[in-house]
Amino acid sequence: PDPVELNRFIRKNFKVYRSAGRNDKQEMLVTGYYEPLFAGSLTRTPPFIHPLYQVPESLVHQSKQRLGRIDENGKFVPFWSRREIESTHLLKGAELVYLQDKLDAYLLHVQGSGRIQLQDGSVRAVHFGASNGLSYNSLGKLFVDEGIMDIAEVNIESIRRYFHDHPEKLDQMLQHNPRFIFFKWGDDKGARGSFGQVLTANRSIAIDHDALPTGAIGYLVSRRPVLDVNGEINHWRPFGRFVLPQDSGSAIKGPGRVDLFMGRDEYAAKAAGIMKEPGMLFFLLPKTESEKPL
Repeated sequence: PDPVELNRFIRKNFKVYRSAGRNDKQEMLVTGYYEPLFAGSLTRTPPFIHPLYQVPESLVHQSKQRLGRIDENGKFVPFWSRREIESTHLLKGAELVYLQDKLDAYLLHVQGSGRIQLQDGSVRAVHFGASNGLSYNSLGKLFVDEGIMDIAEVNIESIRRYFHDHPEKLDQMLQHNPRFIFFKWGDDKGARGSFGQVLTANRSIAIDHDALPTGAIGYLVSRRPVLDVNGEINHWRPFGRFVLPQDSGSAIKGPGRVDLFMGRDEYAAKAAGIMKEPGMLFFLLPKTESEKPL
């Protein structure tokens, strides 16, 4: 429909609420995520030595929110941290696939799903299986707190360059985040959100479902980068579009955060790594019959 007709329909049938946001201006921090593609191997063959793990048998769900393990005394305790897992062979035998870059494996932990191109040329999807239940510490925030970069400089490419120049810092900084993700093989339909639905590029969003309404249609206003032929930012373009809250994330907490799924192409990989934009998020909640105008 044309804008006037659409506006009339929405006002008649829906109540429109703006998210509380993260400050007095009801402003959201809008970030992006994508479905990465990395080379991998089903066997540990150099250079493919960094494993993604499937959900281990030792992981115990005491409740929906509490995950851990049973120790040698039969007591429920927190599951092993990233540092403990990566520094030992505690999960030997639970390897799902091997990657050639440890940062790639970490990025898959952050994105939650992705695709692996195996050595025979085939591509298989990996999806989120479970986490170790520990808290999430942001790698980007660590770069800022350590005075390595300003917040405006932090993106995937700048982090890659830093670790290329300072490989001795890689383990220490990645292990600052104790949260660890376990994976399972997926299908070829695309990345899936926390509700199991296939995500739609530039329409699916991740929010904190304890703070914002699940199942409501959203409308997101922000801006996104426009890239030149060299893949560099040429300018930023405002956008407004209907979105669906179909995902969640350990870093997406409170009413002032929204993460836009940007797809799986080269643009998505570039744009998702640099999206840290202010925005507004609205929700459309259906009116009851008595609330609708005659």
